[in-house]
Amino acid sequence: TDTPLRFPGQYADEETGWHYNFLRHYDPATARYATPDPLGLTPAPHHYGYVHNPHTWSDPLGLAAHPPTRLSDPHRIPGSIVREYDNIRMGRGTPRIDPNTGRQTIHRADDVPDRQRPQWRDSLEWDVPGTNHRILERPDGRLGFVLNHDYSSPFLFPAPWFPDGGVLPNRLR
Repeated sequence: TDTPLRFPGQYADEETGWHYNFLRHYDPATARYATPDPLGLTPAPHHYGYVHNPHTWSDPLGLAAHPPTRLSDPHRIPGSIVREYDNIRMGRGTPRIDPNTGRQTIHRADDVPDRQRPQWRDSLEWDVPGTNHRILERPDGRLGFVLNHDYSSPFLFPAPWFPDGGVLPNRLR
């Protein structure tokens, strides 16, 4: 049985012999895209290239190559944050308590950029004991973190290590 699946994100088109990548077509005979990268040279220096190693890298949308990520790869999130993440998931987290109300602090997301504010507004705040870091539990249930009280740039816990599906911040790479 023939399967139309090819490299990650590609679907074979029998009529043309090309592979469809959502936004572009890939010609396996030449190992190149049929059209230039619509994003220009920013994601990759070659307008028509796929990825430098298609056995480990992928380009599911035809816009930018992605390196392989495995659970065994280091994520460099401080251990104290990871331990508190696990505690929260197991129901043993350390809630940040508002001294005026005696209730768990609700993050208003006033410092978060406008386009991200709706996702982070009304998040529950959790302390990371012994540090200035905080964990935020968004209303949708996903967990994120802020480093050293920098509430202006919260990050979701990154995939594939955590189910929250975020991207590892550049400062931790």
